Amino acid sequence: MTKNSRAANACKISVLLLFSSILLGCNFAPSYQQPQDVVAATVPDATPAPALAPAVLAAAQADALQWLADDRLRHTVALALHNNRDLRIAADNVAKARAQYGIARADQLPSITAQLQGQRSRSSADVSNSTRLVNEQVSASIGFASYEVDLWGRIRNLNAAAWQQFLQVQENRRGVEIALIAEVANAWLTLAADQERLALAQELKQSSLPQAAGWYQTLEPLTQDIRDRLVDYLGKLTYPIRVGTHYNTAFALALGLDYARAVEDSALEQAIVTAAERFYLADTRYPAHYEPGGDEYISGALTEALLMSKVAEDFPAWFDAFLPEVGAVAALMSPAQVSDRTDPKIAHLDGLNLSRAWCMKHIAKALPANHPAQQALRDSVAKHLMASVEHVVGSHYSGGHWLASFALLALE
Repeated sequence: MTKNSRAANACKISVLLLFSSILLGCNFAPSYQQPQDVVAATVPDATPAPALAPAVLAAAQADALQWLADDRLRHTVALALHNNRDLRIAADNVAKARAQYGIARADQLPSITAQLQGQRSRSSADVSNSTRLVNEQVSASIGFASYEVDLWGRIRNLNAAAWQQFLQVQENRRGVEIALIAEVANAWLTLAADQERLALAQELKQSSLPQAAGWYQTLEPLTQDIRDRLVDYLGKLTYPIRVGTHYNTAFALALGLDYARAVEDSALEQAIVTAAERFYLADTRYPAHYEPGGDEYISGALTEALLMSKVAEDFPAWFDAFLPEVGAVAALMSPAQVSDRTDPKIAHLDGLNLSRAWCMKHIAKALPANHPAQQALRDSVAKHLMASVEHVVGSHYSGGHWLASFALLALE
């Protein structure tokens, strides 16, 4: 090959490489432009509201989500997240999209094959009429199985599309998670609100105020709806909620049973009695020594006993099996210590002391006069009232705005 021909070939290769580089840099994918919002970012107003400083806005958002700080609500949400089928499917879809993105990303690289082969043969002396022959042969090869030159940016665009698809599926999973959290929290708070409305309807029914009858009639449609929802809910509630807050099932059933009997709603009464027996009749040796929790205002042990005092045919026998030697359970018989009444969570313990007094008074009334627990219960009622009743009035708002309701129950 002459010197001129070599120069010509080199020139051709250079031109080919330059042309390939230009093609590799081309991308015919349309540039993305975010569409305009259907709704304007700002809505004109004749009297615009003053803008909030970032610190004020952050504080307002924190206050709005303060209810989610409830440890029991977080535990319930965690159970829902762990056991929800739709969320598991969404998580599997994320894993699938991540794998598909990995495949699309691998298409940008060449496919390499490697092969190693060995062969060994031996022939006998009879065949070769001489000495034995041993033949060995080893071969190895490596090379490109396939490689697509990314002209016009096709592979890069497919890779980017797979990445965006992965991000979309991941956000879909987050959407399912947020929706589930909202659904659980909404059901949680709805149950508490329904309990309060039933209690209000009961009070209006029994009130001697001249306006009470009109208020009761006004609330009647809402009360009936709550009553129907409670009956439906009890039919599908598999396990009782045993937390130390308003969401405690025994607390709800005790108040609901009082309402049903006050308004002579026999169907509701029977539904509550059936549910109470299903949930609690077989309970024995309740671990009351683990009480109280750090932010509780209801005793799980005593609230359940209060409910069963209204339901169980042989309550003394049930109580002896449920809380044997209750007077010896110091954690239950001694008032909870409230270290900081300005703390919204620790202040709950004043409510616990008052609700315990309420429960123990009713439990003592349901037991025979000579029952061994009578004296311990009466002494404990006095201790619990003395520890917290004085903080109902004049205390910090963290406790003062709601303690009165428990004080009324304890002092009735």
